[in-house]
Amino acid sequence: MIAKEIQDILYLPEYYTDEYNATPMKNYWPFLRELVEIINPKSVCEIGSERGLTSQLLGQVFKNIEKLHIVDPFINKELKENKPDNMILHEEISLEFLKKELEVELYLIDGDHNYYTVKNELLGVQKNRNNKQKTFILMHDVSWMWARRDMYYNADSIPDTNENKYNTSLNLENKENVKYGFPSADSYSISIKDGGSKNGVLTAIEDFVKESDLKWNFSYIPSLWGLGFLWLEDNFTEEEVIKINLILNKLDSLKEFFGILEANRLRLLQGLDEWKGLSEERLISIKDIERIKDELYKVAEQRLSDIQNIVKEKDELYEVAEQRLSDIQNIVKEKDELYEIAEYRLNIINNLKKNIFIKWFIKE
Repeated sequence: MIAKEIQDILYLPEYYTDEYNATPMKNYWPFLRELVEIINPKSVCEIGSERGLTSQLLGQVFKNIEKLHIVDPFINKELKENKPDNMILHEEISLEFLKKELEVELYLIDGDHNYYTVKNELLGVQKNRNNKQKTFILMHDVSWMWARRDMYYNADSIPDTNENKYNTSLNLENKENVKYGFPSADSYSISIKDGGSKNGVLTAIEDFVKESDLKWNFSYIPSLWGLGFLWLEDNFTEEEVIKINLILNKLDSLKEFFGILEANRLRLLQGLDEWKGLSEERLISIKDIERIKDELYKVAEQRLSDIQNIVKEKDELYEVAEQRLSDIQNIVKEKDELYEIAEYRLNIINNLKKNIFIKWFIKE
């Protein structure tokens, strides 16, 4: 948690959520609140609520909101347990909800970020619109990454998709799917193609505005994934239109500044993921080296054991050889002794023969 004195220096409001990635639309509250005050809606719909942080803040501040519709196929458990009385939960996809044809004055759309879904969400809003009601739509993720590229939480549920894949990443340097940057993992799939027709949130909005019979006003700021303002002047008073345009024109004049902040933020987020990926690769390499080291240690230990056995066998062979040599030496010694005995015996025999011959010769 950021220290209190630093929060004061940064002018961080009480509703600020200290987290790694700023995704809730409530982060736009400094001017979002002003817009909602001007619109003064009785009915609000948030599509893609995540934790419902923005809607809860709306409900706490604007007591005149009679119906606060939350639309998400996976509604947060905490939100279910602590929802206010005017909050109505619709655990379904946006296109199913819009078939109910409910009258809503203010939409906060942050659902599935692909051309098909966004285009049909806007067509549904337009179809359901009561000609007497105010209509204002806040669109999230209209900037990079999904301005000109589709993403799908469930591509199989979309009848018209671009070729896409899971477990890939995008980065700021090129249009290709890359190894590290902004990862999708198994959470959602990413269109392989960038740009072109029927691809991306911003493209869907632009096509909708161009094709609509109504005169929609559209502008956006690129900060925090991008926030789009899509609205009809019909049913707003002249004073309200002036106030809304004053806010939007101020934001538009800061568009380059917002872009610089966003580029820097994205660069830091991308760098973190790249370093994380490279660190994991290094860790894998270190583990591989450790595994190879352990295998080599085992081989070395086996070789050392083999050498020790060979040395042991050598020593045993030396002992056998020394014993054999000693035996041979003893045999040679015995042979020499036998030779001496044999020569002695032979001399005796020869002398006996000689004496016998002499005796025989004399007798004759």
